[in-house]
Amino acid sequence: MSGEQLEWLGIYGYDNYQKKFTAVWVDNMGTNTEFAFGEFDPTANVLSFVGEQDDPPTGGKRAFKWIITTESQDRLRFESYDQDPPGTYFKNTEVVASRVRQ
Repeated sequence: MSGEQLEWLGIYGYDNYQKKFTAVWVDNMGTNTEFAFGEFDPTANVLSFVGEQDDPPTGGKRAFKWIITTESQDRLRFESYDQDPPGTYFKNTEVVASRVRQ
């Protein structure tokens, strides 16, 4: 992103009271904190979150999605989607993490 490295902290869990998965995200590219609610699809090993984030250009909010897929015991994929002004989702980030076993 403009030559800067993205660094983030995401906390993901299950809220027993709300009976929903929850997520909180902060990163070094902005000053806002993002919150999302999600569902887990055990057959596909996919955790899908939706939320709203601040949209500085408009002063309003816009929706986002995060998709976390466990591809194997040693591989995880994180995808982040934003919305353009007409409301169409587009992928803005994809991170693949692989565990190296020694």
